[in-house]
Parts: sequence; structure tokens; C-alpha cells
Amino acid sequence: QTVARRIIKLKRNIHISRGNDSHLGFSLDTLKETKRDAISEIVNNEVESKSEFYNQLLQDYVNDGEIQKAGELYCKMKEDSIACEENVYTKIIESCAKSGELLQAEIWLNRMQEAGLTPDQNLFTLAIKACVESGSHEDAHHWLEIMNELGMKPDPATSEALVNVNSQSGNNSLVRNWIAAMERDGVPISTQAYYLAIDTCMRDGNIPRMQSFLESMREQGIRPTRNIYRSLIKSYSENKYLGAAQDTLETMIDENLDPDAHSYAQVINCCCAFGETKAAHIWLNKAIQHNSVNSECFISLISLYKEDKDSEKLLQLLDTMEKFEVTPRERSFYPIVFKALSATKANHEYVVKWLDRMQAQGLADVVALNEVLTILIENGNIDVAEEVLHQTRPSIGPNHISCSIILQALEKGVPERAVSFLLNMLLSLRVAPQELHYNSVLRSCARHGDSNTVKGLIESMISNGLNPNASTYESAIRAHAKRYELKQAEKWFDIAKKAGYGEGDVILNAMLEVELSLDSGNNVVPATRALNWAREMKKSSGAWPLNYQGTATLIKSLLEAGMESQARDCLEEILSRLKRGIETAILKASDLSASTGTLPGPIAEARYLLEAFIWFYSSKKNEAKISEWLDRAISSNVPVDSRWFSMAIQVHIVRGNVQAARSRFRQMHDLGLKRNEVIYNQIASIGLGECMGKLNEDTEEERLLHLLKADQFRPKVGFFRRMLGHAANKAREGDSLSRSDIIINLMEDEHVELDETCTRYALEIVSRKGGNNEKIKKKIVDSTNYLQAQVHDCLNRNNVTSALKLIMEMRQNGEEPSQKLYSRVLGKLLRENMLDDAKKFFYLIPQPSSYDFTLMASIHAREGSVSRVLNLRDYVFGASTEEMDLDCYQVLLQACFKSSPPDQKTAREVLHQLKIREPTGKYSTKGHIKGYLTKLLGEEGAKVFPGVKAPNLKKFE
Repeated sequence: QTVARRIIKLKRNIHISRGNDSHLGFSLDTLKETKRDAISEIVNNEVESKSEFYNQLLQDYVNDGEIQKAGELYCKMKEDSIACEENVYTKIIESCAKSGELLQAEIWLNRMQEAGLTPDQNLFTLAIKACVESGSHEDAHHWLEIMNELGMKPDPATSEALVNVNSQSGNNSLVRNWIAAMERDGVPISTQAYYLAIDTCMRDGNIPRMQSFLESMREQGIRPTRNIYRSLIKSYSENKYLGAAQDTLETMIDENLDPDAHSYAQVINCCCAFGETKAAHIWLNKAIQHNSVNSECFISLISLYKEDKDSEKLLQLLDTMEKFEVTPRERSFYPIVFKALSATKANHEYVVKWLDRMQAQGLADVVALNEVLTILIENGNIDVAEEVLHQTRPSIGPNHISCSIILQALEKGVPERAVSFLLNMLLSLRVAPQELHYNSVLRSCARHGDSNTVKGLIESMISNGLNPNASTYESAIRAHAKRYELKQAEKWFDIAKKAGYGEGDVILNAMLEVELSLDSGNNVVPATRALNWAREMKKSSGAWPLNYQGTATLIKSLLEAGMESQARDCLEEILSRLKRGIETAILKASDLSASTGTLPGPIAEARYLLEAFIWFYSSKKNEAKISEWLDRAISSNVPVDSRWFSMAIQVHIVRGNVQAARSRFRQMHDLGLKRNEVIYNQIASIGLGECMGKLNEDTEEERLLHLLKADQFRPKVGFFRRMLGHAANKAREGDSLSRSDIIINLMEDEHVELDETCTRYALEIVSRKGGNNEKIKKKIVDSTNYLQAQVHDCLNRNNVTSALKLIMEMRQNGEEPSQKLYSRVLGKLLRENMLDDAKKFFYLIPQPSSYDFTLMASIHAREGSVSRVLNLRDYVFGASTEEMDLDCYQVLLQACFKSSPPDQKTAREVLHQLKIREPTGKYSTKGHIKGYLTKLLGEEGAKVFPGVKAPNLKKFE
């Protein structure tokens, strides 16, 4: 017994010296063998103090990690009726827990309980912490259940460990339950535990529970940390609790916790989501004041102004970024700016400036360059785009897409410029022209009928090792068609057939255009000739030759010629070809509504053809026919397009058939079709009435707004503008209902500001209604520029003299009237025949628009004074005649026609301008221009705008 005790003691010393047995003169393994011999003697013989020896030996086994042998010895002790000491149980359980032997720890816990001993709380705490550290979450909960069975509660450290383990495993509800239980049992809760609980609420979007934990923290005198506040702001912002998000951020500032830029950005984002631009700007300014601002703080405001197409506010925001040296260092930020600048048609200088900023950060590449080129061109800055392209060649280096962007823009201009760019690409930009570049220039030739250049370009393609394709031959055919050179067009058609492109859709469609282009002044002749050509092609090939696009073109020409039955025949020709494809697509598809993305080819083509009829009768404002074709489309297998309803509704409105327009709106609801914003604006302009059922307590304006939002559209100022316009019409008819205050209240609820036109309508309604309207009138005036609103009010009351005085007062105060206001006053002066005042006022306008020019020039045009119209043109446009629209050219031709003798020289100059440019304007205006030019220049003038029908020329006598 003495030897055994000494062996055990010696081995314990070796453990204390961490196994360093070199100084002993024998190894630990030798000692173990000696120990086992001594154990054998003691166990098999009667020895005094056996209990002490067994308990020491148990601990020794556990220290060696020999849990199995410890268990065997424990069983032997039970046989010998020797009790295990309480401290030995505890040490064994602790050792098992620390080593991760959780099952063995539980076995020894059961043995301890069987022996009538109760484990203390520290033991459970140790075991639970061991479970947490080893990632054994289920075991931790199991030990906790045992604690509960014994009536024990975990201490704060244990509870925090459990909160942490549940948080890591994603058991968010258990985290919250633990915190709630700790609160109930009065267990002190650490700041970290609260943070974890709040974080789980944030992840689940459980805002009420999160606020409850926050309140508990405050009641216990625990001050939320910076991280907790950040989590709160993130959760409030993402779940659209705007007030709470703002209050939390304000608290952070008050408690000097220095909110970071991300927290400010989240609150700004939330403000923008509710349309609270003023609040968003307040927080942006605070972020700047506290030097916690970065580019993220600006993104939502930029996107908001892009959506609203508010160029002025967008540029002010970008200027703020530059002023406070907020430099975006993420590449993803710059495309957001470029797209916003594009959508708002902002000054090109800003586009170039932001590309320079991107280059300065080393983030610019050819993709960004191409995006900038596209924006500049979309906003009409082709010269600037070309300049940027050449300037960035050394730093970025354009590619074939860059050059293609420029050439596509040049297609609309004279071919000479496109040809020059093409031939200099390799030398100046180090980009070798490809087929797509040549084809782009050839399209320009086709557009302007430059058939002489076509041949040389195709020869150049071939000499550079490039192969002409279907697009190449199509342009050649169309160029000759533009000049009515039928034989040359047929020659290129033969070449295309030899090259294997003769039966391609684009070539056949081009040849159809050739047939249709031979305009004899009678639409029936070319339409008939084109139809006969298609029928002959069908005879030779056995199939209808045109694709859906070509067929639609032929249908439109036949309809224009009044040949509806032949147009129907063409439709049936191609629908019979598409029938099987449509049926197959319908069988395969589960949902063919217009909102489900790209439709199967045959169905998309059938829709395109049906739209040809609907569009044509829409342009002719033929109410009966558009209704007939829309109903036919609805009854067919082809999914209906909401745009068709928009066309029909507009025709009904123009024809004064308000009930029919409203019925179509209701029909879309019955068919399950989503109405677009255009349709909502149309209905706003005539009022909803009770087409969607009885209004009950709602007004028709409130019901329409509810429907708009239900279709997931955000109400914009244009929607309310039309509402107010309709209300103004009702007021003119004697409607006594005060609609202006209803609509203005709705605008306030939706955070939409009154624009000038809204102000004008609202003031007109108020002035017509009579009575005591000062309150609503003050509300209208206060929401806009006071003097500007007063001018509109004067014009509504036909008090032009007072309006002029107010305009002068605005200018004296340094307030510049808007362009719309200038135009409205000018128009009012002319309608009141105050010509002298109108002429004086015109020259007060800083930058007269094309509309202002047309108004003033019409006075001189009626007098036949071409020189005065030209002088006015030079004053308004200078050298930038690209800004002239079709109305401007029409008034100039009117002056030529009224001149004595008629001014053919100026008319030819106009004709030349129309050939090299494509001014914007209405289709009907093209017809009037064609009429003037035909009367002034005969056959030469009649060639302008092929396919456009001039009105009766007797009208021009």
C-alpha cells in the first residue's frame, strides 16, 4: 500500500511537471507498468484504506485520459461497496467536459446522482460552456434541461454563452426566448447578449420584439452601444420604419456615438423610398457636417431624381459631391450617375466631367467609355461624343463597339460624315473597320438615297477581306429605292440571290419597299403593285414570301390606300403559316400574359400583325374600326397588349366618348390585364366615374389613385396634373365640387410637389368656384413660387396686363420665370391680338424655344414675309438649326407659299435640310410640309417623306 501510494504521488508529480521525466532515471511507461502491478496486488488482497486508494486511482485514470479504465475501476469499486468521493465525481465530470467527452460526462453525472449526490451549478456551467466551445449546440440544451429538472438556473455567463450558441446556429427564436427568460428570472443580462437578441430580431424583421428588448435595456440602465444603434438603423430602414430610423440616428448624434456614413445612407434611402426628399437632404447635410459622408449617401437621391427626370436637382446634388470632395471609389457608382444623367438629359459637360473623375480613380475602361458615348449621343451631342472618343484613345482605347456607337448615330446624318469617320478609324483610333461598321455607313446611304457611294463602299469591304452580308445588300437595294431606281435595285437583288441571301427576310422586305416607294401620288398604285409582287413571289416559291415585319408594312400600305379586304387577306396568309406554331406555343406555355417577358416567336409575330391594324385605325382616330380590331384580338388566342387598350382609349377620348374609354379601362380589369401608367394618365384626364363600381365614401380621384398604387406604380406629378386638368374642365362646366383641394391633399399625402401646370389648373378651379377659397388658394401659392403662381392666376382670369407687370417684377427681383411661363404669356398676348406687346415680350425671353419661334414666326408667315421669318430663325437658333422641329419648318414654308412671288429658293433649302436631318414632330405636320413643297416645287418637292400622304392641295390655294 505504501509503495502504491508513493507511485501515485510520484506520477502526480510527473503530471505537474508536464511529463518531463528525464531527471527521474526511469520512463513514465515503466512507472505505469509498476503501478499496474501494485494495483493488481491491492485489488486482489485485503488492504487498509482501500477507498482512499481507489479514489486517487480514479483521478489518475482521468488525468491520463483513460476514461474507459476509470469506468472499469468504478464498477469494481461498486462490487467492493466502495463509494466514490463527491470531489472525484466533480473532477471526472469536469475533465470529461473539458476534453469534449460529453457522453462520458453525462454517464458520470448519472452515477453521481445514483450515489445520492447533487451536482453544483458550477459543474453545469462548466459543461454547458464546454458544449458551446465545441459547437455541440444540442448537448448544451440537453445539459440545460437537466439543470431545469434539478431546479437550477444558469448564471449570467452561462446564459450569455447559450444566447451566443443559438445566435451562431441561426436559432433566432431560441435567442429571443432565452433573453425573455433571463428577464423574467431576474438574471443580469450583458450588453453583448442584448446585442445578439436585437440582431436576431433584425434578421427576422421582428421590429416590435426588437423595440421591446431595446426598452428593457434602457430600463436596466444599459446604454446601447454603437453597434446596437447601427443594427437598429439598418433594421428600421430596411423595414420602412422611417420615424424610428430617424430617431435612432438622432440619438446616436446626441450621445456622440459618431454614426458612420452607412447609417446615414440607410436613413437617406428610407426617406427617398417615401418620397421625403427634404428629409433626405437634411440628413445628407448632417452627414456632411459630421464628416461621415461617402458616395453611398447620394445613391438614392440620384436614383430618385433620375426617375423624376429632374435634371436641375440632379446636377445640384452632383455639385454638392464635388464641393465637399466626396469621391466615389467603387466602380459600380459611376454607371448610376451616367444613367441618371442620361435619363434627365443633363448638360453633356457633366457626363464628360464624371468620366474624367472615373479616369482619375483608375476605374474607367472601355465599357464605361461606351456608356458615356451612348448617353452623349442620346442627348444629341454627337460632336462631343466624337471628341471624347478621340481624347480617350491613349488612356482607355476605344474598341469596335465604341466606333459602332458613333457610326450608328451618324447614320441619321449625311453619309459623307459617316464615310469620313469609317475611312479614318484605323489611322486615328487604331480600330480596323468590320462588317458592322460598313453596314452602318451603308444604312446612312440607304436612308438618304446615296446610291452612288454604295458601290464604292461594298468594293472597299471586299478589298479589305470582309464579306458583304444580307444587311449590306439590303442597304444597297433601299438606297436605289429611295431614288426610284428600280432596275439598279433589282440588280442588287440578283447579286444577293447569287450570294445566298435572296430569300432572306431583310432582302425581300427591302424589295417590298422598292415596290412601295414608286409613289405616283396615288397610294393605291404602289400598294397594288407591291401586293401583286408578293403574290408573284408566292407563285414561284410556293410560300408567302414576306415575314411578319414585311407583311405588316404591306398591310399598312394597303390600309392607307383604303384596301382593307386585301390587307385582311395578307393577314390570313401569314396567320395560316403561324397557326401551328401558335397552337404549340400555347400548349407549352402556362402563362402567356403580356407581363411574363418574351413571348414565343409565332405569338409575338401574330401580335405584331394585329397591332398594324390597331395602330393604323388609332392614327386615323377611327373609333369603330379600332374597337372592331381590338375585340377581334381579345377573342383570338393571341395575348392582348395593354398598349392596344391605350390606343383605343385615346381614340375614344379624342372622339368625346368618355364612357367607352372608361369601359375599356374596366374591361382590362375583368381580363386580368395590368394597366400601364399611360392608361392611368388617360383616365385621370377624363375622370374614373363609377366604371369600377359605386364610389361610396371615396371620391373618384381617391379610387383611381388606389388602383394605380395597387398596380404597383408610384404616382407622379403628370398623373395629378391630368387630374387637375380634368377638374378644371369640370369647373368650366359649372361643377361646384371643390376638386382642387381634394387633389392637392392627395399630392401632399404622396409627397408630390405641384408643378407650374398643376398650379395653373388649381388656381383656375379656385377662381371659378367663387366663394371663400382663400385658404386653399394660399395653400396653392405657398407650395410654389409665389409670383409665378400669381402670373398663372392672372392669365386664368384673362388679365394679361397684370400678368406682364408681375413678370417684370419677377425679373427685377432676380427671379427668372420658367420657360413654360414665358411661352404661356406669349401665346396669350398673340391670342388677344396684342401684337406689339407680343413682339416686345418675345425679345425678353432669354432662350426662346422652338415653340416660341413658331408662335412669333406665324405672324410674319401669314404676311408672306420670308425675310422676317429667317431673321427670327437666326435670332432663335443661330447656327444650331438642328433644334428646329417640323413645326418650325412648316411655318417657314408657309411664309414661302404666302410670299409674292412664292419663294422657291428658300423652299429648296428647306427640302435639303429635311433630306439630311430628321426633325421631330407629328405625322400630320409632315403631310402639311409635303403639301407646301409639292405646291412650291412640284414633283421635286413631292418626293419628301415617302409614304406620307399630303392633304388636299386645294387647301393651300
